Amino acid sequence: MKALKVFLVALLTVSMLCMTGCWNYRELEEIAIVTGFAVDKGKNGYPYKVTFEFLDPKEQQPKPRYLITQGKTIFEAMRNAIADSERRLYFPDAKILVISKDLAASGVAPIFDFVLRDQELRITMIPVVSTAPTAGEMLQRQGISSTLISLDIWKAISESKENLSESPNIQLYEAVNLLDGDGCALVLATIKPIQQGELETVELDGSAIFKKDKLVGYIKREDTKFLSFVRNKVQGGLLVFSPENDGQNITLEIFGSKTKITPEIQGDQVTMNINVEVQASLAEDTTVKNYVTRDGIEKAEASAQKYLESGIQQLIEKTQKNFGCDIFCFGKTISQYHPDYWNIVKDKWDQEFTKVKCNVTAKVKIDITGVTKDKIKVSENG
Repeated sequence: MKALKVFLVALLTVSMLCMTGCWNYRELEEIAIVTGFAVDKGKNGYPYKVTFEFLDPKEQQPKPRYLITQGKTIFEAMRNAIADSERRLYFPDAKILVISKDLAASGVAPIFDFVLRDQELRITMIPVVSTAPTAGEMLQRQGISSTLISLDIWKAISESKENLSESPNIQLYEAVNLLDGDGCALVLATIKPIQQGELETVELDGSAIFKKDKLVGYIKREDTKFLSFVRNKVQGGLLVFSPENDGQNITLEIFGSKTKITPEIQGDQVTMNINVEVQASLAEDTTVKNYVTRDGIEKAEASAQKYLESGIQQLIEKTQKNFGCDIFCFGKTISQYHPDYWNIVKDKWDQEFTKVKCNVTAKVKIDITGVTKDKIKVSENG
């Protein structure tokens, strides 16, 4: 009994010690909280230059601070930051990784490899490509909704998924899985510098297209939306089109979308049947005609369908011609429907992808027309 009491006291003591804190706990006074970092090609013989945006938690009104270091590797550049900073950089809250277009063209795999190996960095952070000359300059611009540009970029990408569908929301672990898999090319969000009055800030600018791990080109925001439709990633957003092609537009707000792709194999010819179904409401009508009637709604639906089918078809043909990589994940779909055929072509899929034919069919259903059911009329008598 005495031995049991001694054992229980010892166990309780050890348990209390274990619950007193974390093994890597640090006082706030000792750290600088990194919200995002950017990687560029270095100078003076260094392959990498890293720019950090961070907060000093001791400040009553924290404002963004910046630190720039270089190294033979990204990890060395981060360690060199210790010598240049009076506080240790704390990375678990970093949300954005900005990659320069030059480094992206050379290959992003080494950058992703470092992030995966580092214990402090989160694999849920979002990698983006800067279309400006450098990635570091993007972090040193001003945020609009936040004082931290990293948080502004992160919020914009997160909200685009639900409200615009014009920018891919790819987290780092998803990007790595795409690089490691077959039949689906990597696509990352891009950002560009803009001037908003006196404010120098950034905005989303479509998508960066990768062949393997190397940047090969870009598509704009509207094409990114068409890509989102094909990949069944649309959760919301707008369809803006001109029924008469006269510059007078109708705007539909999307509240539901579903895409189904069915591959057909006949000999060496692959055909992808792409069926897109969209539910939307009539949000705005700037045309001179009345599209709020039953006939008008049907004409608007037909025009929206034509706009979607044409936009998707043109994007597929442009991608096949200019990039030669499968950003639509057709290969992945074929592997599910026709695994035997996929095993034959997967090693040369980039080449086979350029020969794929596509049949695009869209069905748009306008269910709600808003509070008013009639077209606003303007009196001719003044």
